[in-house]
Amino acid sequence: MYALTTIRINTDKPLKMVKASDALRACVKAIFEEDATALLKAVESTQLPVEMAMNVAAQAWRKDVGRNKIGDKLCEGGLLSAVYVGVMHAQEAACIDTRADNANTLLVSLAVKEDDPRLVDLLIDWDPHFRMGPSDSKATVDTTAQFFLDLDAPKCAARLLERKTELLLAPRNRFLDDHGEERVLQNAKDLLAKRAPLHPLTVSALEDLVENKGKIPVLNFPDGERSSVFSMGLSLLGRPEILAVCSTGKVEKVSKRIRKMVGQSIRGGAGSLPDANRFVNLGDDNFLVMLTEAAKHLCAPGKPAIVFLKA
Repeated sequence: MYALTTIRINTDKPLKMVKASDALRACVKAIFEEDATALLKAVESTQLPVEMAMNVAAQAWRKDVGRNKIGDKLCEGGLLSAVYVGVMHAQEAACIDTRADNANTLLVSLAVKEDDPRLVDLLIDWDPHFRMGPSDSKATVDTTAQFFLDLDAPKCAARLLERKTELLLAPRNRFLDDHGEERVLQNAKDLLAKRAPLHPLTVSALEDLVENKGKIPVLNFPDGERSSVFSMGLSLLGRPEILAVCSTGKVEKVSKRIRKMVGQSIRGGAGSLPDANRFVNLGDDNFLVMLTEAAKHLCAPGKPAIVFLKA
């Protein structure tokens, strides 16, 4: 017996949620209109019955596949992500015991139903700590693979085992990510506190990093039919910022690639900066140049301040 759908409701607090049938209509409309924000609001507004939630998730998944938006986060218009986050919010609003994660349960169930390894990729990317097993204390990567096999989803099991190392490294990576954010936050505060002459754009960037608690964003500045896509904050770790120039149609794809590289850079992964030897003269008045100049004392001598990623 696997722990899959067991949930408990804390009845000490009243539930203030809309009817499931009304939420379902709103979900269908939002998926049809490709409106991730509206879909999130509809899903989080109630506790959808299991079959109904599965139907909504399946429709959102098919729409994402058709739009070539597999794995896109809610902020990028990803519909399955909207369902995933909405289920989490609904669980919290209903005071449901979070030892049973309804969002992961829903995504696992959809992966089993479709036996699509791409859904396993999403599970690992969105929550590399997820496990399935006879009990929470005994759940491992191997029991999770066996879970997929037992439910006749061999492709999912194979993909899980292919990425086993990533799953096993998840606690270490979380520690490194948290430590990196703490360093970015502290270094940003230190630069602002020194009251050195900084360009207003540099001050704004540092203030944004403080406000975001050290999380490094990937931004893009459009210029006609092309956009500059870049990290903002790696320089505060003594690492090169990553820059790419691409057509506007490739911004989402390039942004995903740079986000992955940011994670690799924070964790010290070798080979995460393939174009590190390439130099691009952006000019002294470039926003990214000004930020890296302010943080140059954090970078080891001889390392490039900015690396160019060929898009």
